[in-house]
Amino acid sequence: MLVARGSSDNAAIFGRYLLEPAVGRPVALAAPSLLTLYDARVDCRGWLAIGLGQSGATPEIVDVFARRGRRGARGLAITNDRGSPLAAEGDPVVELGASAELAVPATKTFLAQLAAFALVAEALGPVPWEPAALAALPGHVGSVLDDAARRARRRASSATPSG
Repeated sequence: MLVARGSSDNAAIFGRYLLEPAVGRPVALAAPSLLTLYDARVDCRGWLAIGLGQSGATPEIVDVFARRGRRGARGLAITNDRGSPLAAEGDPVVELGASAELAVPATKTFLAQLAAFALVAEALGPVPWEPAALAALPGHVGSVLDDAARRARRRASSATPSG
Protein backbone atom coordinates (compact mmCIF):
# COMPACT_ATOMS: atom_id res chain seq x y z
CA MET A 1 0.00 0.00 0.00
CA LEU A 2 1.38 3.38 -1.04
CA VAL A 3 0.70 6.39 1.19
CA ALA A 4 1.31 9.78 -0.47
CA ARG A 5 -0.19 13.12 -1.50
CA GLY A 6 0.55 15.73 -4.17
CA SER A 7 3.46 15.11 -6.52
CA SER A 8 4.49 12.16 -4.33
CA ASP A 9 1.09 10.61 -5.12
CA ASN A 10 1.98 10.85 -8.82
CA ALA A 11 5.30 9.16 -8.13
CA ALA A 12 3.36 6.46 -6.24
CA ILE A 13 1.24 5.76 -9.32
CA PHE A 14 4.45 5.16 -11.26
CA GLY A 15 5.72 3.03 -8.38
CA ARG A 16 2.64 0.86 -8.57
CA TYR A 17 3.50 -0.03 -12.16
CA LEU A 18 6.98 -1.14 -11.06
CA LEU A 19 6.06 -2.87 -7.82
CA GLU A 20 3.01 -4.89 -8.81
CA PRO A 21 4.81 -7.05 -11.42
CA ALA A 22 7.84 -7.43 -9.11
CA VAL A 23 5.83 -8.70 -6.13
CA GLY A 24 3.11 -10.49 -8.10
CA ARG A 25 0.40 -9.02 -5.89
CA PRO A 26 -1.92 -6.03 -6.19
CA VAL A 27 -0.45 -2.69 -5.10
CA ALA A 28 -2.82 0.12 -4.18
CA LEU A 29 -2.68 3.77 -3.28
CA ALA A 30 -4.07 4.42 0.19
CA ALA A 31 -7.26 6.39 0.68
CA PRO A 32 -6.17 8.42 3.73
CA SER A 33 -9.66 9.70 4.56
CA LEU A 34 -10.78 6.15 5.30
CA LEU A 35 -8.55 6.37 8.37
CA THR A 36 -8.46 10.08 9.15
CA LEU A 37 -12.18 10.77 8.66
CA TYR A 38 -13.91 7.39 9.05
CA ASP A 39 -11.39 5.63 11.35
CA ALA A 40 -11.67 2.44 9.30
CA ARG A 41 -10.30 -0.63 11.09
CA VAL A 42 -8.19 -2.37 8.47
CA ASP A 43 -6.06 -5.45 9.14
CA CYS A 44 -2.67 -4.75 7.57
CA ARG A 45 -0.78 -7.83 8.75
CA GLY A 46 1.41 -9.18 5.97
CA TRP A 47 1.31 -5.88 4.05
CA LEU A 48 4.11 -3.51 3.16
CA ALA A 49 3.13 0.14 3.52
CA ILE A 50 5.35 2.59 1.67
CA GLY A 51 5.09 6.16 2.94
CA LEU A 52 6.24 8.69 0.41
CA GLY A 53 6.89 12.38 0.99
CA GLN A 54 9.27 15.11 -0.08
CA SER A 55 9.83 16.63 3.34
CA GLY A 56 8.40 13.70 5.27
CA ALA A 57 6.47 16.17 7.41
CA THR A 58 2.94 16.18 5.95
CA PRO A 59 0.82 15.39 9.02
CA GLU A 60 -1.86 13.42 7.16
CA ILE A 61 0.68 11.15 5.45
CA VAL A 62 2.65 10.58 8.65
CA ASP A 63 -0.58 9.79 10.53
CA VAL A 64 -1.92 7.34 7.93
CA PHE A 65 1.48 5.67 7.53
CA ALA A 66 1.82 5.27 11.31
CA ARG A 67 -1.72 3.86 11.61
CA ARG A 68 -0.97 1.25 8.93
CA GLY A 69 2.05 0.23 10.98
CA ARG A 70 0.00 -0.05 14.17
CA ARG A 71 -2.41 -2.30 12.28
CA GLY A 72 0.33 -4.73 11.32
CA ALA A 73 1.98 -3.44 8.14
CA ARG A 74 5.73 -3.22 7.76
CA GLY A 75 6.64 0.34 6.88
CA LEU A 76 9.15 1.61 4.34
CA ALA A 77 9.54 5.40 4.24
CA ILE A 78 10.84 7.14 1.12
CA THR A 79 11.66 10.76 1.85
CA ASN A 80 14.17 13.52 1.28
CA ASP A 81 14.74 13.97 5.05
CA ARG A 82 15.99 11.11 7.23
CA GLY A 83 15.16 13.17 10.33
CA SER A 84 11.52 13.70 9.36
CA PRO A 85 8.44 12.36 11.18
CA LEU A 86 7.73 10.05 8.21
CA ALA A 87 11.23 8.57 8.43
CA ALA A 88 10.75 8.03 12.17
CA GLU A 89 7.74 5.81 11.37
CA GLY A 90 9.56 3.79 8.69
CA ASP A 91 11.74 0.74 9.04
CA PRO A 92 13.71 0.93 6.80
CA VAL A 93 14.05 4.41 5.29
CA VAL A 94 15.13 5.27 1.76
CA GLU A 95 16.67 8.72 2.02
CA LEU A 96 16.53 10.40 -1.38
CA GLY A 97 19.34 12.91 -0.87
CA ALA A 98 17.89 15.28 -3.48
CA SER A 99 18.67 18.35 -1.32
CA ALA A 100 16.18 21.03 -0.37
CA GLU A 101 13.52 21.89 -2.91
CA LEU A 102 13.42 25.54 -3.93
CA ALA A 103 10.18 25.41 -5.93
CA VAL A 104 6.73 23.91 -5.52
CA PRO A 105 7.05 21.30 -8.32
CA ALA A 106 9.84 19.44 -6.41
CA THR A 107 11.40 18.11 -9.60
CA LYS A 108 14.55 16.69 -7.96
CA THR A 109 12.62 14.83 -5.28
CA PHE A 110 10.02 13.55 -7.73
CA LEU A 111 12.69 12.08 -10.02
CA ALA A 112 14.52 10.61 -7.02
CA GLN A 113 11.24 9.00 -5.88
CA LEU A 114 10.85 7.34 -9.28
CA ALA A 115 14.39 5.94 -9.05
CA ALA A 116 13.73 4.78 -5.47
CA PHE A 117 10.71 2.80 -6.64
CA ALA A 118 12.87 1.09 -9.25
CA LEU A 119 15.36 0.10 -6.56
CA VAL A 120 12.62 -1.13 -4.24
CA ALA A 121 11.10 -3.17 -7.09
CA GLU A 122 14.51 -4.75 -7.77
CA ALA A 123 14.79 -5.67 -4.09
CA LEU A 124 11.33 -7.24 -3.97
CA GLY A 125 11.27 -9.37 -7.11
CA PRO A 126 12.00 -9.80 -10.78
CA VAL A 127 11.99 -6.66 -12.91
CA PRO A 128 11.99 -6.30 -16.71
CA TRP A 129 15.28 -4.37 -16.86
CA GLU A 130 18.91 -5.19 -16.27
CA PRO A 131 20.25 -3.92 -12.92
CA ALA A 132 23.05 -2.15 -14.79
CA ALA A 133 20.40 0.06 -16.42
CA LEU A 134 19.83 1.87 -13.12
CA ALA A 135 23.55 2.28 -12.55
CA ALA A 136 23.76 4.16 -15.86
CA LEU A 137 20.88 6.50 -14.96
CA PRO A 138 22.94 9.28 -13.27
CA GLY A 139 25.12 9.58 -16.38
CA HIS A 140 22.07 9.83 -18.64
CA VAL A 141 20.48 12.50 -16.44
CA GLY A 142 23.79 14.39 -16.35
CA SER A 143 23.97 14.33 -20.15
CA VAL A 144 20.47 15.77 -20.45
CA LEU A 145 21.27 18.51 -17.93
CA ASP A 146 24.58 19.33 -19.62
CA ASP A 147 22.86 19.53 -23.01
CA ALA A 148 20.18 21.85 -21.62
CA ALA A 149 22.86 24.08 -20.07
CA ARG A 150 24.75 24.24 -23.39
CA ARG A 151 21.58 25.22 -25.26
CA ALA A 152 20.83 27.93 -22.69
CA ARG A 153 24.35 29.36 -23.02
CA ARG A 154 24.02 29.39 -26.83
CA ARG A 155 20.68 31.19 -26.62
CA ALA A 156 22.12 33.73 -24.19
CA SER A 157 25.17 34.41 -26.35
CA SER A 158 23.13 34.74 -29.57
CA ALA A 159 20.78 37.21 -27.85
CA THR A 160 23.68 39.49 -26.87
CA PRO A 161 24.07 42.34 -29.39
CA SER A 162 27.51 42.56 -30.92
CA GLY A 163 29.44 45.64 -30.76
